[in-house]
Amino acid sequence: MKAIVYTKYGPPTVFELVELERPQPKDDEVLIRNYGSSINTVDIVARSGKAPKVIFWGARQLISPFLRLSFGGLRKPKQKIPGCGFAGEIVSVGKEESDWKVGDHVYGYYKGAYSEYMTVPTKLLAKIPAKLSFLEA
Repeated sequence: MKAIVYTKYGPPTVFELVELERPQPKDDEVLIRNYGSSINTVDIVARSGKAPKVIFWGARQLISPFLRLSFGGLRKPKQKIPGCGFAGEIVSVGKEESDWKVGDHVYGYYKGAYSEYMTVPTKLLAKIPAKLSFLEA
């Protein structure tokens, strides 16, 4: 599968398009073919590794290391596939899952959304209303 990854904090140029193995869902997860993802403030702050500029400069310098730790790594990100918001179609379900089925159109907010496929815990999913496209969801 294709995914956008980053291995260091910095400007948008730290992103790379790579080929990775398709993940397999755990018992309480589903595998989603991702048709859309958002770019939001959380993603931008996580990529940069810096606190937003709206915070007073001195405080910003103090907050940035804690912000990096909250995203998983002080020197480099541990979660290599960024992105949070997604919309897609279920292509595989975990062994314990009975409420969701292959072909369901879903959306949600979970790590790793800048990828072609992603696994998501079922408790974090919502069904896309029939009137909405993946892009609108």
